[in-house]
Amino acid sequence: VEKKSKKGLVIGIICGVVAVAILAVVLILVNGKKDKDKDTTETTTEASTEASTEASTATSTDATTENPGPDVPVVPEVIWQWPTELSDRWQDYTFAVNDTVYALPMPYKEFMSKGWVSDSIPQSIPAGGMDYFTVSLNGLEAYVAICNYSVSAASIEECYLIGFSIDSSINNVPAGTIYEIAGGVRLGESDVQQVKSALGAPDSFYEGDAESYPDGYVSLDYAGDTWEDGMDLVLEGGVLTSISIANTAVPEGFELDPAQLETAPPEINSKYA
Repeated sequence: VEKKSKKGLVIGIICGVVAVAILAVVLILVNGKKDKDKDTTETTTEASTEASTEASTATSTDATTENPGPDVPVVPEVIWQWPTELSDRWQDYTFAVNDTVYALPMPYKEFMSKGWVSDSIPQSIPAGGMDYFTVSLNGLEAYVAICNYSVSAASIEECYLIGFSIDSSINNVPAGTIYEIAGGVRLGESDVQQVKSALGAPDSFYEGDAESYPDGYVSLDYAGDTWEDGMDLVLEGGVLTSISIANTAVPEGFELDPAQLETAPPEINSKYA
């Protein structure tokens, strides 16, 4: 009986040891799986964070490249509208040559786009300066004044037409040419009374004496005593022979901030000590 009891005790101890060993193995496997899952989660999170950071950096870089920001100067572009008809007021500085209506001041390149040409066009005009030359269109000649409104020298393409004059005594005017201003006043047709009725009383009026001008000579100046400001009209033989119209007002919307101008020295300066 004693032998059987000892044998049963040994068997119980062995079973207990085996159970403990199995439990230890199970715990090791479970903990190992948790550590593995943790490592996988951390790795995925780190990779996701790095990808997001890279994408954010790339987006920020692209945005910076495409949108330079408020520090980059932008020169405003002046939009000029072609008039569709003559104004009833001469102070609006509209005039018509044949079938085209113009309004002063206007971009020089817009004026020339209608087919006007010249052999004496300057390449550039100094800051705030003016230049004068003769242009022609299908045999019709006119004298124009061009102004540079910017605070630096500019090419002729960037300047403005501010004055337009046709004098039949010195310019070639083909038969049938229509040069008209406000009120239906026309070159070669209107007389003094028609001019005054349409434009009102002039600021200055001059009538030549009969001895010097047997055919008659009358000069009417509206707004100023030079042809670069306002309008000057001349009648000879009782008929309008010259119309000069000019407007030196700065074009609407032409607001160039001096801070936007290029201040860097020209490249040629680098060649000198």
